[in-house]
Amino acid sequence: MKIFSGQLKLILQHISLIMPFIDLIQSAVFKSLEELYGQVFTEKDFQVNETKPEFEGDYTVVLFALVKNLKVSPEILAKNIGEGLLKNNPGFISGYNVIKSFLNLTITEEALFSFLEKNYNDVCFGKKSLNHKKVMVEYSSPNTNKPLHLGHLRNNFLGWSVAEILRATVEDIYEIRPRATHATLKAVSNRPSEAQRKRAAS
Repeated sequence: MKIFSGQLKLILQHISLIMPFIDLIQSAVFKSLEELYGQVFTEKDFQVNETKPEFEGDYTVVLFALVKNLKVSPEILAKNIGEGLLKNNPGFISGYNVIKSFLNLTITEEALFSFLEKNYNDVCFGKKSLNHKKVMVEYSSPNTNKPLHLGHLRNNFLGWSVAEILRATVEDIYEIRPRATHATLKAVSNRPSEAQRKRAAS
């Protein structure tokens, strides 16, 4: 089970499904802080990040700002919050460890699997609501009159990527991809004039 849990955490991280967990942790920390110190806190008072690979845990609560405001040692503050989170969220937080002003939290396997089961079939998960705007993205197309190189492909892929990213939030995307316009202009400029056509016909 621990192996599958570790793989599941990697999957969630790689597909950027971390914000819902961060929001839940922030709310839980708010509640613990209010119970401990009887004050109202905001998101500016602490940060929640993914725990660095070299440390144990899934998410880290950074408490530097709170240490200064509450005038309490970082280890005691982190330990008090950690104990409060374990007590009030047994189905969400399974453990914690403290490194100075950093409170590293471990998410329960039940919470991870529940989150995956809830959102697995949601094809719109992670996308924002459409803002009903119309956006035009213009980018180059391959030039068929000379050999392609990575520079050409890079610009094409960048334009296509921007269009696809915007497609997730914008109602209508119009892609403009001029196709070898210089070749068209060259063909037009080489077209015989009316006088030349008359001389050729006579």
